[in-house]
Amino acid sequence: ALDPTLFVIDGDFHYANIGDPDADAFRDVLDLNLSQPGPSMLYRSIPIAYVWDDHDYGGNNGDSTSPTRATALSVYRQYVPSYLSAGPATDADDPIFQAFDIGDVRMVLTDVRSARTPADRPDDADKTMLGVEQKAWLKAELLAARDTHALTVWVNPVPWIGEATPGGDGWNGYGTERAELADFIAANGIERLLMLSGDAHMVAIDDGTNSGYASEGSPGFPSLHAGA
Repeated sequence: ALDPTLFVIDGDFHYANIGDPDADAFRDVLDLNLSQPGPSMLYRSIPIAYVWDDHDYGGNNGDSTSPTRATALSVYRQYVPSYLSAGPATDADDPIFQAFDIGDVRMVLTDVRSARTPADRPDDADKTMLGVEQKAWLKAELLAARDTHALTVWVNPVPWIGEATPGGDGWNGYGTERAELADFIAANGIERLLMLSGDAHMVAIDDGTNSGYASEGSPGFPSLHAGA
């Protein structure tokens, strides 16, 4: 009834927690979800942007070492309409990062699972949530959109806000990289930025008061958490 322009699925589309590289298992659970009468009506009527989190990528807290990685990437490319073929994530082994425009809004979707370093590694410059290629792409997207778009919406499937915690599954466990990105955003004056996150089972809004992690203490950016 709202006639939305876009419906964003920001991870955990299902909770199958598939642990084996079985393509049919991934296809079966997607078929099950896509064929439910209510959701099916939604998905057939409204443009969808979907990027996974852990439970629909593989097991809980999955990362680049997950045995399901290659299978998840393959089935995603088979099943999910996306902008992968229109952007840099074209190789079958690439994370599913992508971006597109809605009018003068730039939508930027990052894959926080298939390129990430395991969470139990030391939180230093070598530990990454995004991987080298995707992080460079994200920085380039944020910088370009700053000059060309009224707003950038960064769909980041895991919580950004949180006190640094060794082994944390969200950005709280990747504090060095979080600070690097926050410093980049602050140094380049990227102000028209909005984040949409999921994973944690809550609905929340932060106006930027708590989302600033730049070294010099620059203000953060609004963060919407939709993961109920």
